[in-house]
Amino acid sequence: MLISSAFRAALRKAFGPPPPDLPDHLAAGLVLAADGIGGLDLSATALRYEVARAGLRYRVETISWCHGFGHWYRDLTHRDNIRRHAQALAQRIRDFRSQPPPPDPPPHDPLPQPTNPSSLTPPPAPPDTPAPSPPPTPRPVFLVGKSGGCGVLIDALEQLPSDSVERAVFIAPAVSARYDLRRALQAVHREIVIYWSPLDLILLGLGTSLLGTVDRVRTVGAGLTGFRPPPNLDPAGHALYAAKLRQVRWTWRMIRTGYCGGHIGPDSPWFLRRFVLPLLTPGPSQATAASGR
Repeated sequence: MLISSAFRAALRKAFGPPPPDLPDHLAAGLVLAADGIGGLDLSATALRYEVARAGLRYRVETISWCHGFGHWYRDLTHRDNIRRHAQALAQRIRDFRSQPPPPDPPPHDPLPQPTNPSSLTPPPAPPDTPAPSPPPTPRPVFLVGKSGGCGVLIDALEQLPSDSVERAVFIAPAVSARYDLRRALQAVHREIVIYWSPLDLILLGLGTSLLGTVDRVRTVGAGLTGFRPPPNLDPAGHALYAAKLRQVRWTWRMIRTGYCGGHIGPDSPWFLRRFVLPLLTPGPSQATAASGR
C-alpha cells in the first residue's frame, strides 16, 4: 500500500490532482484497465492521467480484481475470483456498447454575412418519407492489462461476441505462453498487442515456473517470451493469430521511458504515453506506436 500511495502522490505532484471521471453519457469511448496481482494498480492509475492529458474523451475504469494489498498468491491462484470479475467485466462492456453515443459538441457558427435578397433561393421541399437513419455505431472499448490482470481481460474477451472490443493491449502478461488466444482474438475488432521482454526473468521466468501463471500452468509467462501458437493449431487459427496478434519485444530504446526490461517499468506514464496511448484510437494504429521504435 505504501508503494501505491507513494506512486499516486508522485503523479499528483507531477501532474496535479486525479482527473475527474467522465460519465458514460459523455464518453466517446471506454478504457478498462486491469493491473497485476497485489492490488497496486500502478499502470491503471498512470493511464488515467495520460488519457486525460491527451485530451481523449474516454472514461477510464480500473478493474479492482485483487484481494487487497499483499495477497499476491491468493490473487494468482484463485481462479473463481478471476472468473467472477471477468464475467462482470464482460457485462460492463455489453452495457456500455448498448448505450447511445454522446451528442456531438455544437459547431461554432460563423457570423452571418450580408446577402442580396434577390440571390436567395427557396430551400428544397422536404421529402415525403424521410430516409431511415442508420443505427449508431457503438463507441469503442479498449482493454489495457498488466501482468496477472491480462488473465482477467482474456477471460472476459472469451465471453464476448466477435468485434466487441476495438483493441486490447497486454503488458508483460503473466499467462502461459502456449495459452490458446483464439476466442479472445475473435472478440477484438482490430488486434491484441503484446509487450514482452526477455529480461523479465525473475517474475515471469522463475516466479511463474515455481508458482504458476494466472491460468494455473507452471511455466514461463508470455511476458517473457511472447505468446506462441498452441499445439495442433489449424490453418484458420494460424490465420487468426497472424491477422490479430501483434507482439512487440522490449528494446533498448524503451529505457528512455523508464522501462528497462524488467517487470517494473511499463507502469511509467512515459511508457504508456509513448507506446500505449497511440493504440487507444479506433481504426488502424500508428505504425510506430507498437513497434518498439
